[in-house]
Amino acid sequence: MYIKDQKNFYIKNYNYILSKLDFKLDFKLDFKLDFKLDFKLFFIKILYFSLNLIFQKNIFY
Repeated sequence: MYIKDQKNFYIKNYNYILSKLDFKLDFKLDFKLDFKLDFKLFFIKILYFSLNLIFQKNIFY
């Protein structure tokens, strides 16, 4: 029973972290589009962000 509760706790936290990261990403996207920064820089940041997500996912599984 304890292990199941522990797993649910991690899943809830993971979802919470993901929602915060989604919000940050949306904010960065809007900010960049408003200021029309260089597209390459924008693409590199998106790539970096997705790699971070992949590595964070591995922590929980």
